Amino acid sequence: MRQLFWNLSDRLSGALMLVLLAGVYLLGLVGLAWYADLHDLDFTWGTLLYTAASLFLLENGTLEGEIPWPLEIARWSAPPLLALAALGTILTLVRERSWSLGALRARRHIVIVGLTSRGWSATRAAHSEGRRVVVIDDDAANEHVRTARRHGIPVIIGNGSEPSKLKAARTIRASKVIVFAEDPASLSSVVESIARLSDRSADVLPPDFCCFLEVQDATTARHMNALMHDQGVPFQWEFFCLAERAGPVIIDRWANLLREQERPDPVVVLGSSEVSRSVVSTVLRHNRGTVSKHRVEVHWILDAEPSLPLTQLEDLTEDGDETNLRLHVVSGNTSEHTATALRSLARAPGLIVVAEPVIPTALHYLTVATIVAQERHTLLVAVAEQPSVLRLLESHQRVAVFDVARELAHDERIAHGRLETLARALHDGYLRQLNRTLEPHEREKKPAYRSWGELPADLRDQNYDAARAARQMLRRHGFDIVHSTPLLPNVSRFDESVVEALACEEHLRWFRARHPGAPEPAWNDVETQHAEQSRDQIRRLPSMMNAADLQITRLTQSETVDHA
Repeated sequence: MRQLFWNLSDRLSGALMLVLLAGVYLLGLVGLAWYADLHDLDFTWGTLLYTAASLFLLENGTLEGEIPWPLEIARWSAPPLLALAALGTILTLVRERSWSLGALRARRHIVIVGLTSRGWSATRAAHSEGRRVVVIDDDAANEHVRTARRHGIPVIIGNGSEPSKLKAARTIRASKVIVFAEDPASLSSVVESIARLSDRSADVLPPDFCCFLEVQDATTARHMNALMHDQGVPFQWEFFCLAERAGPVIIDRWANLLREQERPDPVVVLGSSEVSRSVVSTVLRHNRGTVSKHRVEVHWILDAEPSLPLTQLEDLTEDGDETNLRLHVVSGNTSEHTATALRSLARAPGLIVVAEPVIPTALHYLTVATIVAQERHTLLVAVAEQPSVLRLLESHQRVAVFDVARELAHDERIAHGRLETLARALHDGYLRQLNRTLEPHEREKKPAYRSWGELPADLRDQNYDAARAARQMLRRHGFDIVHSTPLLPNVSRFDESVVEALACEEHLRWFRARHPGAPEPAWNDVETQHAEQSRDQIRRLPSMMNAADLQITRLTQSETVDHA
């Protein structure tokens, strides 16, 4: 009912109300002129205009004699209409104020700056799951602003980089801030404003507070994180690209590659988007990390040489072995050449992913891929974000649709960010260790011997805890974990003194988790086998990071952060 009421209020406000007021006023003006003619009254234009306006104030109710119907209608409808307009104005002012006041009770909430389509997706997802959200947006006419308010979500109108707006959103008490900005130049100003706000506030930011800033391509996100990762700001902040996170989600859901297979089916990617690159790099990272002699073939089909940087993809191939990645550049008749490329594969692909931002080209790819997928019983996934394309594909029986905004613009997925990648890296390293050291029947008995997509929530949480602890330990010793980038030095091995210190901390973390409340053993008293396992885990940490497209680098400042 509340949504229906505000829908009606929105529709009857503004321009429509002005039209109704003007219509009643003109009706009264015509009726008064008619009344003057009937009763031989000499009204000047000034008198007519003033008297018509006074109808809204319940005056001229003592008119005698025959009253024309336009005047009758006007004098009875003008006062209620004016009262309705006044009530609407008051309600609007109260609503505007109430949205700001709604943030007063907020604690451990999410602040979302910018209600773009992705910003609204994140807002809606968090709100539907019962988490408190406060929004800042500078466009009062934004349709998402009205929709958010009808759902009871507080929206503060103004620039998200203004400290006053951040203060009104109770940012200091929030658990995270997610910024969706059309203008990338405004991103750093939000961080600076939060820093100034925290300096002036008596409250202290929560220890896990983080400001997440969206950029449109993965390379920019990597470079910005590398450039800004150690700037001494008293809280975390991280640049992210949604499309870059699509690959692991798609592979987890539709092509379970992390468990060893005798002969995995090839994966075909069509398109030149960030999503297509993410899928390709996910498969290549799996290839580099697996201990199986069989690699997953990945065929990347696109209509021009990729403009996206290939350096990181080339680094992920196995010692320059080109059999892992094949580029097929199709031009001219896209449909015909794409069909030829697909049918020329020696083995039928297990998965075809179409991720092309140009809609006509994407439809070409989908048409051909649908036919080939049906012939070879291949799973076909179409990646889309435009509403028109999504509506077109929703009812298609042969195509599984991956909606970028719905799947990835989720506050939990955004917030995990580097933590998610790091936790997956640790789990993948654990799987590879089991594959090296145990027989198949022995490792199958392990409850955690599953791909990340199949891992139960409690075991995922254990990996998240281990990831947080790993980054905390590294930062205490002058290191940090970032996405692979040539802008920062890569630590490929630790000095033995660092190995010993980190192994001691890791063993104590493991002991506390397994034996809560028990007296902690001294490092020298730990059994040799357990101590060596901890040392081996620390020594393998750089290679585990590299396999996940991460790297360990040295901090350039003395400032450290005790959370991931």
